[in-house]
Amino acid sequence: MDSPWKSIGIMETETGLFYVFSTKFLEMLGTLDVRHQLQIVDIIENYVDNNYYPTPVARLITKAGVCLGKKPLFFKIKIWVHEIIKIKRIKIIDSDQYLDMYNQGDLL
Repeated sequence: MDSPWKSIGIMETETGLFYVFSTKFLEMLGTLDVRHQLQIVDIIENYVDNNYYPTPVARLITKAGVCLGKKPLFFKIKIWVHEIIKIKRIKIIDSDQYLDMYNQGDLL
């Protein structure tokens, strides 16, 4: 029996690059406020547009971001980079974790 499709939400950037959101990512994203959802997707698209390139060896990277507003929302995502880019997971983090990732240069 074939494995069920685990990734949905195929997106295309303005420059024509494709990336996908995993089911787990979309489930977690769906629990957030719509304003945060839109900011996160926009941040990811900007990151993909400016930093994506196909790699011969697959790698998993973790990057942090922040949604601005009266109460900022700090988050980190796991990204699988290979022939396509797959946004695997999102996790809400605190400002200290965000600053640690900022100091390491691991921002979206």
